[in-house]
Amino acid sequence: MPDARVLFIADPEQHHSPAGAETLAEILRSAGIDVTLTQDVSKVMSLPAAAHDCVMLYTQGDTFNPAEVNSLAAWVRDGGALVGVHSAAATNKTDDRYARLIGSRFIGHG
Repeated sequence: MPDARVLFIADPEQHHSPAGAETLAEILRSAGIDVTLTQDVSKVMSLPAAAHDCVMLYTQGDTFNPAEVNSLAAWVRDGGALVGVHSAAATNKTDDRYARLIGSRFIGHG
């Protein structure tokens, strides 16, 4: 049995290197973590607790609609783990609920 099951949602706009998400997924897999890598952000609309332990976001821009943000919030409220990678804080920058989930909001590069 894997140590954890992660739904890894990568940026469909490919702001990052297209190989970046797959590289991160392979690192997690080599550590014994079961990773489902997708660019389909609508997957957050059906997050059964038994299927995943964690949702990992490697996203940016206006990625999630309000219903998807509400689904992520419900996931976390019900005990699901949420991990934002790299520019996840630059995702949905004008959405206060999303910013509270991530714990920060991207302002700019210094």
